[in-house]
Amino acid sequence: MRAIVGAILILAGAVLVGAGIIAHDVGDSTSSHAETGYFLGGLLAVVGLAVLIAGPLKRGWDAIPVDEKKRKTEE
Repeated sequence: MRAIVGAILILAGAVLVGAGIIAHDVGDSTSSHAETGYFLGGLLAVVGLAVLIAGPLKRGWDAIPVDEKKRKTEE
């Protein structure tokens, strides 16, 4: 489920960046809302990537052995 949410956020970010590009090209140069599309699209894409990467990073972090117990060896 987390991967689906991350993919949707990345897709929404791409759509907003695309809307920003179109707004920049179509709109007049004095008042353009393209920067808002760029910013929100980039923000959503970063959040989507964080959601996608968080699961594997957590599993990898949990796989690191932290017990420093030494095994008893007969000498």
